[in-house]
Amino acid sequence: MAQKGQERRRYPRVAEKLPLKISSEGSYIVTETKNISPKGAYCMIKGKLPDMCKVEVTLLVPTKAGADAPRKKVVCTGTVIRQEPPHADESCPAALLFENISKTDERLLSKYVDRIVADY
Repeated sequence: MAQKGQERRRYPRVAEKLPLKISSEGSYIVTETKNISPKGAYCMIKGKLPDMCKVEVTLLVPTKAGADAPRKKVVCTGTVIRQEPPHADESCPAALLFENISKTDERLLSKYVDRIVADY
């Protein structure tokens, strides 16, 4: 059990903005990540999604370093594991857990996060 103030995550998380689309029941939200790991993301969304709601997640992940690097579309299912109360602008912080992500796409996300961590 993690002690108070101790990090519980198993995977590193970096504060990076990546284009993100969340689809659920025929509608979608386009936003960007506030932080990301190989297993999940934190973002701001307009509106409310129920906790534990299943969604389709689409990310555009750089395949190498550099502002002009090509991006690969990563699509997986996910779960909204937490959504906080709305801010003054009506945006709600939301935490997503990636599920059914291919090993190839998970490796791409891991390499991306590792590259950012190495630059810190």
